[in-house]
Amino acid sequence: MELTTPQKGKWKRLKAEIIERPFIAYSMGLSPKDIERLFLGGYPTLKELDELLAKMLDVREAKIERLRPVLTRVVGHRGSAQFAAKIHTDSMSIKYIIDKRYKSVPSHDLISRIEIYLNYLCDFELSLEYQTEAKLFFSGKIEELSLKASKVSASINTLPGYLEKIKVFDKKNTSQHYGDKYAIGSLTYHLDKAIEDLQEMRLEVETILENLIDV
Repeated sequence: MELTTPQKGKWKRLKAEIIERPFIAYSMGLSPKDIERLFLGGYPTLKELDELLAKMLDVREAKIERLRPVLTRVVGHRGSAQFAAKIHTDSMSIKYIIDKRYKSVPSHDLISRIEIYLNYLCDFELSLEYQTEAKLFFSGKIEELSLKASKVSASINTLPGYLEKIKVFDKKNTSQHYGDKYAIGSLTYHLDKAIEDLQEMRLEVETILENLIDV
């Protein structure tokens, strides 16, 4: 029996997902002959499609079960919002994974982002399927740090101006006190922020260098 249009759509999405992450095919237990027959031929039978979808689901569920204990320990409910923001998803998705309350098994796209960031945070072993995405992630982190470094540099460059204003500070001249206090406040704010940003950058650079050796 020929596949219906929705079933053909499922096959196309499944095929695209395997092409994007080839190692998934081996995780699904497909042999090179299976891959050649399925991907170079036409559509699979309905039975084959159902079996492939079930295998794909099993792979995703296995990955979720592997990362859940680490996600619970390292992130937990309290850190779910911050972690979710880092991987561009919503906090409820993370909480549902921790509690195993999701209605549908998370996609490889979400699983890969979780794995990659856990790998970044705590040396969680990354699945072979997501190695290429990990390289892209670290390239993106380096670009973020470059942008952050430019902003910190621009902030530090404002300090001489505030220092010049403080140099002529006169306690007796009350008419200048508002401007002087503003200059002092701005100076300390920019200094504190620059120190904080530089400390964060140093930690991130160290983490990236450690991970890049393994990726």
